[in-house]
Amino acid sequence: MRFAVLMLMLVLWSGATVAAQVGKVDRTFTAKGDITADGRAEILTLHIVGKSMQSSFRWSLVITDDTGVVLYRVDRDDASQDGFFGTDGYEARCADYESCKKRYYFQDLPETIFAALKPSPAAWKFDQYTFPNLRDTAHAYLVHHGVAQVRINGALVEMRKTLNKPGFHMLDVPLSAAQYGEPMIWVASVHMFVPFYQD
Repeated sequence: MRFAVLMLMLVLWSGATVAAQVGKVDRTFTAKGDITADGRAEILTLHIVGKSMQSSFRWSLVITDDTGVVLYRVDRDDASQDGFFGTDGYEARCADYESCKKRYYFQDLPETIFAALKPSPAAWKFDQYTFPNLRDTAHAYLVHHGVAQVRINGALVEMRKTLNKPGFHMLDVPLSAAQYGEPMIWVASVHMFVPFYQD
């Protein structure tokens, strides 16, 4: 009798575990291409997790070189914006909270990030606003990451040279469904992705 009860409890526990895992969100999107323009392909991996479609999601983007060295990583917890997916107009071309979340996380977010693998068809347009913006944005970022001033000067020269001609790769990591991040390019002299523009 005890054995039968124990077996029944194990079956019920197993069923509950399976049921709990059925609603779990765990999606990985991967793309490969030469985003650093060094002649070798890098791997971009976007990993999205959530307890269910009704809970907020966390996600990460990792870019590695062909030897597995991490060139860039960002981790996001989207708890503060989750409720907006039920708001009209927050995400385009969807009808409700769940369909809008699916569209953003499983379609728009990967497409936006992986667009970095396509070379820009035109040079970045420098003017009296965009050049100071590049200088200020990149300088602040490099200082924050502990780059010495002499290397910052070289990085700024490299960035302007890269952006001055078509074919550069721009990495754009959204902050939310309604807000883009600061566009970045790979800067070989400091071995990192660096933003070159902010609103």
